[in-house]
Amino acid sequence: MPQMTAVHVTRPGAPFEIVQRSIPEPAPDQVRIKVQACGVCHSDAFVKEGHWPGLEYPRALLCAGIATFNSLRHSGAVAGDLVAVQGLGGLGHLGIQFALKMGFRTVAIGRGKDKEQLAKDLGAHHYLDTDRVNVAEELTKQGGASVILATAPNGKAMSSLIDALGVDGTLLVVGASADPITVTPIQLIGKRRSIRVALRDRPRFRGDAQLLRAHGEYAQWSNDFHLNKPGLHTIA
Repeated sequence: MPQMTAVHVTRPGAPFEIVQRSIPEPAPDQVRIKVQACGVCHSDAFVKEGHWPGLEYPRALLCAGIATFNSLRHSGAVAGDLVAVQGLGGLGHLGIQFALKMGFRTVAIGRGKDKEQLAKDLGAHHYLDTDRVNVAEELTKQGGASVILATAPNGKAMSSLIDALGVDGTLLVVGASADPITVTPIQLIGKRRSIRVALRDRPRFRGDAQLLRAHGEYAQWSNDFHLNKPGLHTIA
């Protein structure tokens, strides 16, 4: 029987293993699709490590795009509001583009001057380098952010953004991190700030994907890894 190359994880926390398996024959009303490449999102790392027991690998279509697009779409921010995007990775580079298309005054937050040009190329009106400036102070000078989309999975970095929120501002968390976000009641009460998480309504993915496509064209960046590349088992 013809064979195919696959990668699997046998138990929580186990390394990726490259195996050979028989190519399945499609049952009635099924089709067989040859996959040349697939996307891997951060959710896959959590499944691999056993944080979501019983859940199979969630390689959902447009995972990062839907997460950031829906988060901003339902954030309550309106055109002209100051919206910041923390992180310029898989989630963040899309979030900046969506924020711009939605008419927000878009600020990108990253670490290092080397990311400034990328932020500007993506459409950010301003770039704040956490190595050089105090982000909370800079955003407060502009009246405070209505929304900060936190995409980099770092609880300490997210915690530092609370004071950057304006009145009724929201820290919108989409970057999955195991370390805590630290905040005091006074930080929230004084300006009616809030922290929300963005959960993905998977049955609606198809409709959301169509809406996202209709909203415009976007640049996407990715890194390619061959299945036989040394060190694949360490990727998470």
